[in-house]
Amino acid sequence: NIPFVKPFWAPTETNYIRGMYETKWGKLYVNRGIGLSVFPIRFMCPPEITLFTLKSKE
Repeated sequence: NIPFVKPFWAPTETNYIRGMYETKWGKLYVNRGIGLSVFPIRFMCPPEITLFTLKSKE
């Protein structure tokens, strides 16, 4: 990501680029991923793997 610049590519119908969101269906978390592609270039967007710990209310 480049500060103050929108991502180079993201589907135009989505507002979910990265982070935690509250939707009408529940919570949604979008991360940057680990970047496995033909071109392994990441500019100011380090790879990310998310670990969630789910706990019971009881």
